Amino acid sequence: MARLFDGTNDSLQSAASVALSSATLLTLAFWMYWDSFANDDDLALETSANSNSNDGTFIIDPNEASGVFALGCKNSTLFNIVTFTRPSAGAWHHYAITAEFTAAQSVSAVYVDNVSQTLIVYGGSGTLTGTFLDYTWNFMSRNNTGLFAAGRLAEFGVWTGVNLNASEIAALSKAYSPALIRPASLAHCWKLLGRLSPETPTRGGVNLTVNGAVASEHVRMIYPDVATGRKMTSAAAAPVVVPYQRWLQRGPI
Repeated sequence: MARLFDGTNDSLQSAASVALSSATLLTLAFWMYWDSFANDDDLALETSANSNSNDGTFIIDPNEASGVFALGCKNSTLFNIVTFTRPSAGAWHHYAITAEFTAAQSVSAVYVDNVSQTLIVYGGSGTLTGTFLDYTWNFMSRNNTGLFAAGRLAEFGVWTGVNLNASEIAALSKAYSPALIRPASLAHCWKLLGRLSPETPTRGGVNLTVNGAVASEHVRMIYPDVATGRKMTSAAAAPVVVPYQRWLQRGPI
């Protein structure tokens, strides 16, 4: 299952600040269905109430005004943004993003459906100082007051301090749960099943306040088996198939 957003007044907001432990390196992975692209800056994610006035933030702007998919790190007076060609609208895609706050290019890698994207540094970008800071996160809007996006989100994972390797990103794009990938570094994870309000996490302890976003369909996911506790490990050269899998759209991790 997934969360469905109407583009008018639906959103999710973290009920407390999302703790990032002053990280300078984040990996984000999630499934997103974007209804249709426009050049109006509707947002998929903003990690504060407004990244234009807060330091240590990250933003995902599929509807960037110049006609590209934009994302990157921001301080209140400086930004470091990259862009890439938008994928098809009206379809599910898996995204994996590596963000390094103080790097010359703040987003070093983006994979869409396990395909590496060609990134272009947005004009005016500069190298930032500092770290990612802890704020209320906003999904599919700006602070539940504007820039509302129409689409769906599912299976949102946040890893701190690590780059996921190629086999791990491939596994995520094949519908492995984030909980199966580098679990020791998985700081936050929300399934976004749409069954509970608030939306409860499977990692990180921060609930998401639901503002109208209802449940919708999503592809089947591979979750850890709650009976055996078996997990996939990043130590292998390729994804390890869990011997006793359950194909689920529900259940605890």
